Amino acid sequence: MATKTLAVTACLATVLLLACTTGKTPPPQTPGIGAGSCSAGQAWCQGRCVDSITFVNDSQNCGRCGNHCSFYETCTGGFCGCPAGSEQCMGRCVNSATFAGDSQNCGRCGNSCSAGESCVGGMCRKL
Repeated sequence: MATKTLAVTACLATVLLLACTTGKTPPPQTPGIGAGSCSAGQAWCQGRCVDSITFVNDSQNCGRCGNHCSFYETCTGGFCGCPAGSEQCMGRCVNSATFAGDSQNCGRCGNSCSAGESCVGGMCRKL
């Protein structure tokens, strides 16, 4: 029985020694890292402190950290939206000028011309 106890103790000692030398233990909390380390006017974003003002025009962090605008949108004033000269139409930004001749969006988004009509100058007209 004493041999078995000695073997178990040796095994445990080996396991503890290996655990300590492999660096697998979590590091202690490092002061000065995290949201609490940011200065006034800064926010913790993607692992670092950034000036909150950058959220006003950053399409990857629009209005807040991690708020991504879609491919078609830009960030203006902290809100995702279509760039100047474009409008939101069916989930994407479309150049406003296309409404003048698009029979599916004639004059405005979603306004389809009837059969036998065409969009001219933003109005549906009989062919």
